[in-house]
Amino acid sequence: MLMIIKGFAGAMQVQIWFIKKMMANKAFVVFFSVLFTGVCVSYAPLMAQYQDADLGSALSENSQSFPVLKQDLLMDISFTDPAALEAFYKARFNEPFWMSKTGLYSRAHDMIKAAQNSWTHGLNPEHYFVAQLNNLAAAAPKIPSKEAHALEMLLTESFIRYARDLSGMRVSAAQLGLRAKDWRQRINADSALTHLKPAENFHAVLQSIAPQSQTYEALREELIRLTSENAPDYESVLPITLRSTIKPGQHSQDIEKIRRRLGVAEPKNAYRLAYDDALAAAVIQFQTEHGVKADGIIGPQTVALMNITARDKRDQIIANLERLRWAHTDRPDKFVIVNIPAAKLWAIEEGKVAFDMPVIVGRPERATPSFQTEITGVRLNPTWTVPPTIKKKDILPKLQTDPMYLIDKGIELSAVIEGQRVTVDPLSIDWTTVKPEEMHMVRLVQIPGDHNPLGKIRVLMPNEFDIYLHDTNQKDYFNKADRAQSSGCMRMQDPQKMAEFILRSKAGWKTDRLESILAAGQLKDISIDMSIPVYVQYYTVWMNEKNAIVFGQDIYGKDKVLLNALAKLDGFDLQAHNKEIDTSNRSLVLPVSLN
Repeated sequence: MLMIIKGFAGAMQVQIWFIKKMMANKAFVVFFSVLFTGVCVSYAPLMAQYQDADLGSALSENSQSFPVLKQDLLMDISFTDPAALEAFYKARFNEPFWMSKTGLYSRAHDMIKAAQNSWTHGLNPEHYFVAQLNNLAAAAPKIPSKEAHALEMLLTESFIRYARDLSGMRVSAAQLGLRAKDWRQRINADSALTHLKPAENFHAVLQSIAPQSQTYEALREELIRLTSENAPDYESVLPITLRSTIKPGQHSQDIEKIRRRLGVAEPKNAYRLAYDDALAAAVIQFQTEHGVKADGIIGPQTVALMNITARDKRDQIIANLERLRWAHTDRPDKFVIVNIPAAKLWAIEEGKVAFDMPVIVGRPERATPSFQTEITGVRLNPTWTVPPTIKKKDILPKLQTDPMYLIDKGIELSAVIEGQRVTVDPLSIDWTTVKPEEMHMVRLVQIPGDHNPLGKIRVLMPNEFDIYLHDTNQKDYFNKADRAQSSGCMRMQDPQKMAEFILRSKAGWKTDRLESILAAGQLKDISIDMSIPVYVQYYTVWMNEKNAIVFGQDIYGKDKVLLNALAKLDGFDLQAHNKEIDTSNRSLVLPVSLN
């Protein structure tokens, strides 16, 4: 035995001497390191077999069915991507991420709290297994056990779902009449799992997943406030049914309800149904806060906004939080946003609002679509090619009563005859015999001039909808309380300011050139060197210039369509969840701060 030990010691000395010599060779060091790493990786699952029957053995490399997902505690769970889960744990040498043998890591508690608070994003906590997670965590599961396996898998699946839902569209774009390419789509499970790194600050990871905009955070805070507080007293008088438009100085049976809705006391020495100065001031303030024309006139639009309840506001916020998660975040330094319900445009440059302006958008029956495209330049003194819908629904009825209509408006009529496009005299056609579906056979082009509905400036922004920003010869539309008045395109109040914003980055461009070209009255296209993104979006809740939340009108009824789609997706009812919040430990549900 002694001889064997001495022989073994001698052999070890030889091996140590050999290793020292080879370590002096850098190439050998690299080779040895790679070899050693490969051996460790290859034998990690094998080593796990000699440990207790923990997560590692359940997910061993030889497992073909990922059996931990099929145990009785997980049988009812539909996992997003079992293959991604298996790959994630294999990359971790089958070690748990959320717990050790002594208990749960803090990130596990952070994940459970994030799932509980997911309703503040307008998401359904049940979708992230809140009840199961709380029950399993409360049992203080120890590795190895089926409870520990289930909790580990549920936490990872909960995170995958949470990260995906906050990263983009949860519903089909086509279902909402949108183009998927215009909006941010959800990440897959593999991408979500790349966020799970032990060295990372997990609380910071959770915060980084959600949209970072000021508007998004403000809407979450407002959703918490509305959900935590009782409905305001004035809801007892809602809805207000307006008999007719009311102007200051007039009297109406509706005034009493409007006073209670706005919290304005009845006058002591005047007729209580009189629309007096105190109430007019409150109405103007209300209109200002809701983004409509602050003229003090109580009409259908103002009363519709007065009839919005706290629950309606919660629903609006949920719909708009969802839309905000669709917005692309990789925007350049210079871009343009149009919000359709607000009927307003913002020009953004270097992270700041260069200017904003009112716009006229499509009326409900000819709604302006939500989409994004690129501004490639401007057209000065544009012609106007009449769109098919306007030809059939607007122009033809006018021609049938007044054959001189096209001549009076400076609209040229042409048609293809024997393979050639030729100009046609509109008086040579008996318009009373023309059917709407036949109007596609003629082209109507209005020459530049005062009659042209495009005015003097059109923004070039190619898109499949044939929708664009342009000037207008009907400036009086900007004085209307309701600016959903167009046939789909967006009319700008100050088109020259917009043209200067687009062109000023063009090399050699001077502002006085714009004015001289406009004065000449000749059509001219001016392209820009670098296109500018334009985002035409639909938000019924937004932030005004004072960073106050504005609850606007759902002018096209799109909130209802979206909320119905979300209800079918996860069945979330915040009203029912509100009852649970009121009777629970609020500190567990409501975060101290969302900043």
